[in-house]
Amino acid sequence: MRSGLVLDRLPTGRTIVQLTFEGARAHHGWLVLDGANSSVCARDPLFDVDLYASAPSEVWHEWWFGHRSMLGSIHSGEVVLSGRKALADQFPGWFRLSPFATEVASSPTGRPAS
Repeated sequence: MRSGLVLDRLPTGRTIVQLTFEGARAHHGWLVLDGANSSVCARDPLFDVDLYASAPSEVWHEWWFGHRSMLGSIHSGEVVLSGRKALADQFPGWFRLSPFATEVASSPTGRPAS
């Protein structure tokens, strides 16, 4: 997801987003957003979280590859955002799709051609 950040749309200053990938075992990740110094952490970076974003793993995956829209997933309740409302409203605009989304979407199997 780090490679998909649209740097000029990120909030000013450091913003921490905790991502939850729901499934048989929930997994967490954190986005430490700070312009060009933004990073993704697999371990809690120990900063206060500004925004929580939770969805089933398949929803994150399908969004990343362009099979569903982030806004649609938020409106349907599949992606749940909690925290500062202004950040939740901005969240969908912080990302572009995977660089492979076009290739994946054009494949009949939904997987890149080998």
